[in-house]
Amino acid sequence: CIRDRAFADQIDNALILAALPDETMRLAIGSYSVSGGVSYGPASSSYSKGEYVVILDYTKCTTVPVYALADENNRVTILEDNDAAGVVPVYAGVGLRLKANITVQKGSVNLGSLIALGAAVEANQASGSLVVQTLGISGESISNLLPMPSEISVSTIQNCIVALGSIKAKMHEEDTQITPRIIGFNTSMGTNEVLTTSFVNQLMNHNARIHLGQEINFIDDMDEDDTFDDG
Repeated sequence: CIRDRAFADQIDNALILAALPDETMRLAIGSYSVSGGVSYGPASSSYSKGEYVVILDYTKCTTVPVYALADENNRVTILEDNDAAGVVPVYAGVGLRLKANITVQKGSVNLGSLIALGAAVEANQASGSLVVQTLGISGESISNLLPMPSEISVSTIQNCIVALGSIKAKMHEEDTQITPRIIGFNTSMGTNEVLTTSFVNQLMNHNARIHLGQEINFIDDMDEDDTFDDG
């Protein structure tokens, strides 16, 4: 799952990044249901006892139209032309992610503030894990900048945010490897889990491409956390 090697030496980072014109910073807060699913909603300043996921994303991407048709059983078929019943905007590009899985144990916690979240963990109001991830951005200097958080705290979160800013600044450098991939899609098709799962499964076997004078393939490598709704 890498950029087409035939063009790896012919297309530099500047050309690839220029073809990804949309940049977004996104803070999403989701709550886990009894079944293990995650539902995202408007951010609140107060979250009581429960399990949550907090995701801070930076993405640089472009929109690729994918034509999809669903049958009466919510099974999705992806077509190669626009004769389908609907068009799903799929986002392809690169990005950075800070993800915290949080269990609020007592009181209320402001999950909309990462610093407040770190303070709540330090105060034993909450516990959880922290993950820092690059999406399609790699290289020796990038690996050296990736933090290894051993705990959730105010200082750890601050260090992670600084590291992500440093990685973002290195995207245009020659020794950074830029590998565009599918990073999400618009869920305007609805919140039907069967329909969404079927679409993701089909998308993973679909070739999404963009032309940069020469053709580049995007990685189809997604999980449920890669999906978001920009509407």
